[in-house]
Parts: sequence; C-alpha cells; structure tokens
Amino acid sequence: MIKRVFLISSMAVAVMLCGCTAREMPQSPNITVSPQAGNFEISKNIKTTIQNMARSGWIIEKAETNQVVAGLHIHGHYLQITYFIQQHQVSSQITASQNLDQKNNKIHRNALRWKARLDQRVFQKLAVL
Repeated sequence: MIKRVFLISSMAVAVMLCGCTAREMPQSPNITVSPQAGNFEISKNIKTTIQNMARSGWIIEKAETNQVVAGLHIHGHYLQITYFIQQHQVSSQITASQNLDQKNNKIHRNALRWKARLDQRVFQKLAVL
C-alpha cells in the first residue's frame, strides 16, 4: 500500500514538473527600422549580430534580403529563429525546434530565453540604423 501511494505521488510530481517547463510563445512585436535603411542593410546588420553571438552557439542558416534564419544547437536541443524583413519592419518568430517540447503555441521556457537574448541584440543593432 505504501509503495503504491509513493508511486502515485512520484508520478504526479513528475507530471507537474514536466508540465511547468513549457510556456506559451508570445507574439513578437514588429520593430520599425529607419526608412533610410534598405532591406540589404537590415539583413546585413542582423547577420552581423548573429555572427557576434557565435560563442553562444548561434549560426546563420539562411540569409536573403527579406529574411534571415538563425539556428542554435545547444545541449542536444535545436532552436531556429527567422527574422522577417518587410517595408522597414522586422519581426522574429520561432520557426523550428527539436527536443524543446514545441506543441501548438507552446515551447520550453529556455527556448524563449534564448530567443529573447538574440532578439534583444538584433533589435539593439537595428535601432541605431
């Protein structure tokens, strides 16, 4: 009987712990870039920022004038962020992941932290254009 209660309690705790690591993905705001900056210059600045974050594991996976795709491989996890560039507006979105419990509009909280750090650096760089 005690074993059964312990087993059920352990399973309940495990379920609660697993469930609390996923967070809802918030809608990323669009930031406005100076009208003097063209898509090529915006894309170039995003790529430079990602390259500067290489120590953290970020790489450029794809770069075009209307979007830049960054990837992060860390501790067996993978996160892909795409920066969309349209008419002096830049937005970012999680476009792929592995081992980060992504389901519907939820993903592991660490993925949101990693994205937030990269977004902060990218948007700081774009703010001075």
